[in-house]
Amino acid sequence: VAGCAAALAAARGGASVTLVTRAENAQESNTWYAQGGIVARPPGDSPDRLAADIERAGDGLCSPEAVALIAREGPELVERLLVDELRVPFDRENGGFHWTLEGAHSAARVLHVKDETGAPIERALLEACKSEKNIRWCLETTAVDLLTLSHDAEDPAERYRPPAVVGAQLLERKTGAVTPHRAHETILATGGLGQVYLHT
Repeated sequence: VAGCAAALAAARGGASVTLVTRAENAQESNTWYAQGGIVARPPGDSPDRLAADIERAGDGLCSPEAVALIAREGPELVERLLVDELRVPFDRENGGFHWTLEGAHSAARVLHVKDETGAPIERALLEACKSEKNIRWCLETTAVDLLTLSHDAEDPAERYRPPAVVGAQLLERKTGAVTPHRAHETILATGGLGQVYLHT
């Protein structure tokens, strides 16, 4: 979801985008297997109420700025991109959405497609990305390192300057070749990274 949504926004803004995934098939991701739903904003809900639920669920270990941004903009993006534009077939009842209540939420604000929500969302995003002329795919490719301005700099003082990412080293899994790919912006959409850390 994150990689495709970012790629769509950048491509529609005129950027030339390269989407990199280590998978042989672009659909192979955590999103594809997600069964739950996605948070939107039902009638009567508010950003403040959603933010309070997020902070309570995070037991105070949340960035207040990130929580406020997600609570304010997240549900609107879901409605604009997934509902209005991509027409993900979220379950409906009585002429409206079938809103569900999930853990840590004080309101039924979760949209879902039966119990396989991730696959329909990803299917719609992949189709949108594949139809964008400014998006190029690199399948079976892994970003093994970020390129920064201080990479292999001759001046040792470079390492003390604020880091600036200018692309990534890409490993083509079939051939073993590693090549630099330069970019004006580099986005890491790293779903499923949790088990790298002791506490997640």
